[in-house]
Amino acid sequence: TSAVLLPQDPSQTRKRPQMLEVSAQGAICERVVMDYQITVTGTGYHAEFAAVGGTFNPPLIPGVEGRLAYDADNPNGCKPFRTKVAGSVVLVQRGGCWFQNKTMNVQNAQGAGVIIFNDDKEMLESMDGVDNIPVPWIVSILTERHNGQEMKQKLLRGNSLTVKVFKTLLKEDLDINQPVQTNISFYCPS
Repeated sequence: TSAVLLPQDPSQTRKRPQMLEVSAQGAICERVVMDYQITVTGTGYHAEFAAVGGTFNPPLIPGVEGRLAYDADNPNGCKPFRTKVAGSVVLVQRGGCWFQNKTMNVQNAQGAGVIIFNDDKEMLESMDGVDNIPVPWIVSILTERHNGQEMKQKLLRGNSLTVKVFKTLLKEDLDINQPVQTNISFYCPS
């Protein structure tokens, strides 16, 4: 995956949109997945973590915000939730089932979103979906293990945490005060 900010004519700064060209290639036309930022706050606590999204995330939902919940009886989110998670962003650990299963279990319990924290496996660039599992309409992201462990420990100690998950820009020097035009091109070998 690549993101390139194409040069623009300085005399047209306010008139012409910046061009952000994103392309992906692969045997099965991989989708472009944006990175996410997690901001967690609580009494005397503030943290920001990086995360990646799932290829199955709803494209028009930029993120989610709400109370962070953790179910110690369902730590990896692979079973239906019995505790109250409605309206919450649910923290679960990687492993035991597909990322999409975890997301559907949270969605079926009326959860607002899912933060999956990595286990001892290598961190992924995105979470792939599975064709025979329904596509969720809530946001699901994956973050590093130590980030999830930190949030989990705070919750297990009885801290109330609020979380905001949002997509980040692909290019750091992109001026968000200027119009942005996005071109996406896919190469699909026959």
